[in-house]
Amino acid sequence: MQNDELHFSENIELDVDVYIDDNFITKGVFIIKSNAVPFLSIDFPGMLELKRTKSFKGTESVISCSHKNDVFLLHSCSIHSNCIYPKFIIKNNAHHSYSKIYISIPGLFTFFNGLNGFHAENDCLSKKIKSEFLNTKFKHNKAEYELTISHSFSISHNENDTTISEDSTVCIEKNNGTLSLEEAQKLSILMVNFFSLILGAGLSIKYVSLGSENNIYSPFYFPYRYSDANNITYQAKALITHPLNITNEQWALIFKNYFSDENSSEFQNVWARLVSMHSYNGYWEYKILGLASILDVYSQQLVDSSAKVRIPPSKMKEIKNDLISLLDEKAKLLDLNNPTNKIILDSLSKHIINFKNTITPNFQERYQYALKTIDNDLLEIINFTEQDFITIKKIRDAAAHGIPIEFTSDKGKDNSPSKINILLNKLALLLTCLAFKKLGITEKHFAKMISASHNNIKMNALLDEMKLDIYIGEGKVIDIDYDTFSKMNNVFAFDFPVLENKKTNSLSFFDPKLIDMMEYFRTSRGRTFSTEGFCNYIYENYHLDGIFCLEIIGKLYCKYKDKTIIAYNSPWISFKK
Repeated sequence: MQNDELHFSENIELDVDVYIDDNFITKGVFIIKSNAVPFLSIDFPGMLELKRTKSFKGTESVISCSHKNDVFLLHSCSIHSNCIYPKFIIKNNAHHSYSKIYISIPGLFTFFNGLNGFHAENDCLSKKIKSEFLNTKFKHNKAEYELTISHSFSISHNENDTTISEDSTVCIEKNNGTLSLEEAQKLSILMVNFFSLILGAGLSIKYVSLGSENNIYSPFYFPYRYSDANNITYQAKALITHPLNITNEQWALIFKNYFSDENSSEFQNVWARLVSMHSYNGYWEYKILGLASILDVYSQQLVDSSAKVRIPPSKMKEIKNDLISLLDEKAKLLDLNNPTNKIILDSLSKHIINFKNTITPNFQERYQYALKTIDNDLLEIINFTEQDFITIKKIRDAAAHGIPIEFTSDKGKDNSPSKINILLNKLALLLTCLAFKKLGITEKHFAKMISASHNNIKMNALLDEMKLDIYIGEGKVIDIDYDTFSKMNNVFAFDFPVLENKKTNSLSFFDPKLIDMMEYFRTSRGRTFSTEGFCNYIYENYHLDGIFCLEIIGKLYCKYKDKTIIAYNSPWISFKK
């Protein structure tokens, strides 16, 4: 990438020469500020006349401004007084057609590069890295695109210091056609929203540039909400902890579902709101209001698209009219016709008229309907209970109506700040699961993706980690006696072998011969070895009467009464004799 990008985080103020139709008209000041609308301020007496005779709102630029060797083309301009507000800015001294977008999104490089660092050897600093992290294709609005995420870097020198800057660049190339500026802007925002959703973090665009097949490269700018908070400081901070958790085929599937005509509106109008919540730093009750509103909107949309139970509209109207008539007759019988009662009765009549023709007329019923689409095992892991929903709904209603919320310092109470923070993150994770299902990711695969994550949403949701490990096949639970439990205080990875006798259906622990073999293997390998190498060594050197099978249990939950100890990477040997 070039060094003259138009960064969304920067503030620029330049004295410029202003041109209309390549004719110099005046001098001005060109201002770009982060999270503000860029504008060009000029003092030109003939602007009102020019505004009447010429259109500036088309995407073809007729206004440009230059500062030294830099030229800025202003597109889709609106003029107010002596200020010109462009919708798009291209940094180039000539007009070109473009078919590519280059997008820099901080956090993506950390996710794709992971723990791959530099190695010093023989006075040489080296690093092996893929030139491409991802390559896939997708369709959007009947157009075809190819997406590539590649590694880019730059080297700078300052006296005795050398700085190597690395980044990942998202390139979207349109097949068989040129990109409009509106299209480039929309695709850029859709892409950052996509990765924010996938990684569970509020990502921002650092810069965007346009490119063409004949190697024309032009920095591109448009008004955009920028946040400099990079939440992906290391790979495990992403909700999905490693790109290998998604195969190439799955990347293609989720991009297809994200950009499809069927789902595009939902991701832009519903799940984009969830993305905005990742970077929201305001009052927490308004964050709950936002998350609960997303759940309400989605569940209503789910009901409308799935539930076919409806009373025919004409009959529903007749029922409502009859109910209102019965209400009026009953009010007369009870002599409730004074002005105060009439206000209440009129309000009740309006409720009858507005009653929805649906099996889920209120938020709680819609929420319960949405829950039926999620695997019960995952719901138990998240453990967002009916009472938790009621608590969240109360806070949502209070925030929506400006009612003060009462707190307690008792951490066990539903209205304690610590409990509310847990519920907030449980709700965010529940919504994320629903969004992933729309992308084509099953609940079990979603659980595997997030199992090792240190992402704030996942960590603060206080999931049932034991159920999570069992659900994804990484964990197992056994009961042990006191003697075994007392020996486990100093157990580390690969320290706790289990022998399972299939014939007697019994377990035994700390087999001396196996313990000695395992210790010898670890010390002879410098305690650095692969799981495959460890298993091969056991198969070759451990002897039992008959055939045995070895598997490594990622997390073995050993329970004694109400206490639990986790043994990591436990060798589990099954045999029958």
